[in-house]
Amino acid sequence: MIYSNTFPGDAREAANVHYDAPFPAKNPNATLDDAQAFLRDYFINSNLPTTLLCIGGGSNWGRLFDSAKTDPELRAALDKNLKHIVMMGGNLLPEFVTPGAEGNIQPTLQPNPYYTNKAAEWNIFVDVRGAQEIFASGIPITLVALNATSQVPITQEFVA
Repeated sequence: MIYSNTFPGDAREAANVHYDAPFPAKNPNATLDDAQAFLRDYFINSNLPTTLLCIGGGSNWGRLFDSAKTDPELRAALDKNLKHIVMMGGNLLPEFVTPGAEGNIQPTLQPNPYYTNKAAEWNIFVDVRGAQEIFASGIPITLVALNATSQVPITQEFVA
C-alpha cells in the first residue's frame, strides 16, 4: 500500500536494541518472489482452510484484499480458503484497561524517534491503509492488542 508512515532503515538497529533480539541483516538464501503473485497463486491453487497470522504491518495483505475487489477469481479463492485472521495490532491504553500499554512507536525508534505519537502501535501505524483493507476484507478477525503481547515478550531466549 502507500504507507502513511514509513519504516526507516536505521530503525532496524533501534528495534533490535529495544527488544534485545538481533535479527539477521539479510537472508543469504532469500527467494525474490513477488508477494502478490505468490499469495494469489497460493490461494487460487489451494483447497486448504487457512488461518493468517499477521504480526507485522499489513501492506502485502492489504494489497491482496484490494486486488480481490477487481479479481473475481482471487476473491472467490479468499472466501473459500481464508477462514480467519489473527492479527497483532492496535493498543489499549492503561487508563482504559489493565494491563494497558503505552504505544511502541517511540520506544522502538530510540534514541531519536521522529514520530511524536505516544499511543500508537507500530503494525497499524506503519500502514494504516493496509490495516484498513484487512479490516474491511470480510474475513473474521481476532485482534490481539499490544498490551496483550507484554505477557509474551520477545526476548533473546524466545528468538533462539
